[in-house]
Amino acid sequence: METVKNEGVPPKEPSSSKLEALKEKYTKAKQEQVFAFDNTLNVPEKASLYEQLSSFDPDHTNKITDKALNLPKTQDADKESGLEPLPESATASILDSKAKDIESVAVVLMAGGQGTQLGSSAPKGCFNIGLPSKKSLFQIRAERIRKVQRLAQKKAGLSAEKKAVVPWYVMTSGPTRGPIEQYFQENNYFGIEKENVLIFEQGVLPSSKGRVAVAPDGNGGIYQAIITSNVMEDMRKRGIQHIHAYFVRKRNSTESVGLILLKNGKPDVVEYSEIDKETAEAKYAKQPEVLKFRAANIAHELPHHVARKKIPYVDTKKGTMIKPEKPNGIKLEQFVFDVFPMLELKKFACMEVKRDDEFSPLKNAKGTGEDDPDTSKKDIMDQGKRWAQAAGAIVVSKGDVGGIEISLLISYGGEGLEKLKGKTITAPAVLE
Repeated sequence: METVKNEGVPPKEPSSSKLEALKEKYTKAKQEQVFAFDNTLNVPEKASLYEQLSSFDPDHTNKITDKALNLPKTQDADKESGLEPLPESATASILDSKAKDIESVAVVLMAGGQGTQLGSSAPKGCFNIGLPSKKSLFQIRAERIRKVQRLAQKKAGLSAEKKAVVPWYVMTSGPTRGPIEQYFQENNYFGIEKENVLIFEQGVLPSSKGRVAVAPDGNGGIYQAIITSNVMEDMRKRGIQHIHAYFVRKRNSTESVGLILLKNGKPDVVEYSEIDKETAEAKYAKQPEVLKFRAANIAHELPHHVARKKIPYVDTKKGTMIKPEKPNGIKLEQFVFDVFPMLELKKFACMEVKRDDEFSPLKNAKGTGEDDPDTSKKDIMDQGKRWAQAAGAIVVSKGDVGGIEISLLISYGGEGLEKLKGKTITAPAVLE
């Protein structure tokens, strides 16, 4: 496993002239409070603070904050924006790939989330949803990558010496970085060669008298994180050309997910709350049983780039840490889909996948009844049951609990299960 860290020689204390120049810069931007405890810091703390503040542009921060808080009114603001489904030329339900294409594909996983909403103190990827195998979300993802590598190698006719490789880039945040690295090491990277797993960080640092609080800037921060780490360089060396974000069909017209569509002729994502009831419930002419606007963006971020947060801070008069009970600040966020309108339609493609096989959101604590560990477990077990039955197996449920967990190392999408034909499987069961 390769990790990307900002390590090196400890920062040196700045000269008086450099420190004063930086103070003047922040004072002009009306952000002089960041130096409130400068005189109380020791040399390493002062050097660290100077290095951190030198990497920021307070004028730029003020500019983008003002722009986010005071969005300009466009000429068409009083008119209903033109919303249309993506044209067929930009969509597909089946992705045609050539065997050699596997050499230019990589998986990027945004794993900065913690499992607090699930009742866990560990990173969300370490969570066990209750499958018979007790596999975590990280292990499930790793086994999917391992299986697709094997399938690609077989399809390409590669020798045992020349393996098909799908690099795994895992983006973490400050709180999850250490635990995730340790978890991967303890589990031997789940069977993936460690040189093909690269962990990098979307920085988060705690505030203190000698440290300014910063936070991830939304899932769109992945673009900057890829550039500032050595991930982009690694991708270039490997010849990676394709990374895609995927969408699923909406469960119903009121599901809280953004929609991928055309907005004023440009690819975009529109939050469900921006669409009126009539538009949301409109049906697709070619398939009246499905929604006209059904391409759901599962990143599921609010479209507003200003998020009001409860941000712990240091009282500049008392020097004590304050944890506010109400929102006291704003966080500016960028989203993965912010780049969509910048693309020409001919360079934008959207592939529709089958929801039952590709998407089971995990957002709530156990027992909620929707998008929780129990529903995710059921979806996986039901999928395994469908695969087994399609292969000719006879599935007998024991009591009220049913379903089969089929290891992704055995089958990626229901293939390779011919041996199950005619066999009786008592559910719940796990096939490893």
